[in-house]
Amino acid sequence: MNLLDALSTSPQTKRELAAKLGCEPRDVEALVQSYRLDGAAILSDGDGYRLGASAAEVDACAQRLRRIAQYQG
Repeated sequence: MNLLDALSTSPQTKRELAAKLGCEPRDVEALVQSYRLDGAAILSDGDGYRLGASAAEVDACAQRLRRIAQYQG
């Protein structure tokens, strides 16, 4: 099973995903980053990771993540 197969539109924590994938939670973070760079619509919030259900939802999440990155940088 790969990360995209494990994700759904319902949030899952990185620990839940790690258990499904048979890896460590930090490996899930690396996979998410890699898939995002390849264009996958993986969203994240306080509840976990999930697939975007619409283009507007993906755009809103991307804007939020950009604001967080700018604030931290």
